[in-house]
Amino acid sequence: MQVEQTFQIQPGESGVRLDIILARRFPVLNREDWQVRIREGFVLLRGQSARPSARPGTGDEVRFTFTRRPEPEVNRDVQVIFEDDEAIVINKPPNLPVHPSGIYFQNTLVSVLREMWPDDPPRMVHRLDRETSGCMLLAKSSAGAARFQKQFTSGSIRKEYLVLVFGKFPDYVDAAGFLSPAGRPVHKKLKFTYEMVSSGISARTEFTCIEQNRQCSLLRARLHSGRMHQIRATLCSLGFPLVGDRLYGIDDSLYLKFVHGEETDEDLARLGMDRTALHSTLLEFESGGKRQTVEQPIPEDISLTLTKLRNNA
Repeated sequence: MQVEQTFQIQPGESGVRLDIILARRFPVLNREDWQVRIREGFVLLRGQSARPSARPGTGDEVRFTFTRRPEPEVNRDVQVIFEDDEAIVINKPPNLPVHPSGIYFQNTLVSVLREMWPDDPPRMVHRLDRETSGCMLLAKSSAGAARFQKQFTSGSIRKEYLVLVFGKFPDYVDAAGFLSPAGRPVHKKLKFTYEMVSSGISARTEFTCIEQNRQCSLLRARLHSGRMHQIRATLCSLGFPLVGDRLYGIDDSLYLKFVHGEETDEDLARLGMDRTALHSTLLEFESGGKRQTVEQPIPEDISLTLTKLRNNA
């Protein structure tokens, strides 16, 4: 099925090469693949064909066509674990994308929330990756969403995750440094360094080891900043790839095999489990005039994987 998609260039994208913009927005294709599509006329800038090197301005319209594959099934088992007059906290299951992206259009958390609250769906104030499970904060009104977003920006919301990684992790690590693009082969991948680098953004995560064996370690991660892929990129750069993580795991070529439908049973065995072992376990925030704490324990699939790796150690 041929589908047409249109978007407008945002201020932060103004003056950036068209092929780079498309690769960043739609990383299911790399930059070289987008260059081919642009040259073949499948991408229009301001209604006309363009070159990969074109540098659109803010508000310029980009339109491209693609063949939509059948949408994969997702886990729609969203559970409410906290609610007051201002907020809702859900337990987001793994294998559920938050927003429409790539091959996902209807099978998203946005659609699930509309089904659960057809008259007035709650507003999302942060996001979790498709494979990440656990606590996710929603607001019942636009004004409430703005208040919670200010709490996230100021750092007054406490966020903690459970993470299962390969290797024997130290008892405690305070990873305060910078995230920057890691380069090829996957352009959206980031790397963490303690030293400031060009185009780097600050990021800090505290890691405490809960359990370890010769195969793996279970960590509790406290975020002090909310950067994309912060936990995954930091741990990968520190030498402790996440179990089940195709992009920041033991071999990022597995990500490319996955997106091109070439993943094998042997690849899954190397990953350790069929999703990133990352779980949002705690949110502490202000709502209804008082401090609220919501926790969600380790999910069964991560717990079973930990047991399997522990027994194989």
